[in-house]
Amino acid sequence: MATNRTPELINAALRGLELIYRDGYEYKKAGLIMQGLCPENQMQGNVFLQTYEPSKHQRLMETIDRLNGRFGKNTVFWAVGGVNRSWNTKRDNVSARYTTCWDELPIVKASF
Repeated sequence: MATNRTPELINAALRGLELIYRDGYEYKKAGLIMQGLCPENQMQGNVFLQTYEPSKHQRLMETIDRLNGRFGKNTVFWAVGGVNRSWNTKRDNVSARYTTCWDELPIVKASF
């Protein structure tokens, strides 16, 4: 069933991890690409699943976004991601963002 609710996405990821996890192996953090996204009001229903009240979940997500916007990124976050975030994303091969970030525009100086 399609969802945009972070707690449900986290639970699905944890269930998947439980299926593949093997003790003694090293793991790396991975990302995902979401395709085929559609507006919430065009979501396909399912007669076998219980309907939910989206307003409660919507208010929660909007509150988290508002707090993070006001007080800074990751002021409020999901604890399953860890409280002590000692790891960082590897950014060795990141492209320059000349077209989207003013601070990364190259500076050209001309001398006459």
